[in-house]
Amino acid sequence: IPFFARQSGAHTLWAVWGILLAGLAVGHDVLALNTVIGLVQAINGIVQFTVGMTIAKSWNPHKSIRIGYWVSVFTFLGFLSTRPIGEMFDIAPLYVMLVWQVPLGLGFGLLYIGTLRAVSESCDEPGTATGLIGVTLSSSAIFGPAIGLAFYSLSMAYGWGWLLVDHRTSMLLAVFGSLVGALLFAKHWTGIVDEAE
Repeated sequence: IPFFARQSGAHTLWAVWGILLAGLAVGHDVLALNTVIGLVQAINGIVQFTVGMTIAKSWNPHKSIRIGYWVSVFTFLGFLSTRPIGEMFDIAPLYVMLVWQVPLGLGFGLLYIGTLRAVSESCDEPGTATGLIGVTLSSSAIFGPAIGLAFYSLSMAYGWGWLLVDHRTSMLLAVFGSLVGALLFAKHWTGIVDEAE
């Protein structure tokens, strides 16, 4: 199974399941939470795919990893401004968060492809890179819902509404987003390299 298809599908599955459990635990609208996961995966996956097939393949892998890391870090910090920005410009927080997925996809794309290329150029086994990234993704997918639940609890206890992203749409978007991401990567990233390459 191609690496990106596997990580996209597995990461989405873990995240959706974790969010479902966290949502049920606090009585939150789990359909709405899953919509966020679907939209996030769709936008993030498409940007990662585009970056991975273009600039990340031509840049020095160490430069790609370095820039990808810092872009991702600053984007995560930017997530905290989602609700204040939405209120300032009278925009639904969901749309603000989806905009943040573009730089996050850029950072992840540079980070993932850079790591794969760096391991490949060092003559190490490709499994080393996939294992490293896989562990990182699994950890974030498992602990992500726990962190989200903690933020939710804090916001309820102290009235910190700016920590929450609220929306109402359909769970089908979650399924659609996951399938689109997995199909794109399965079709265009086979992981096969011939001798000429």
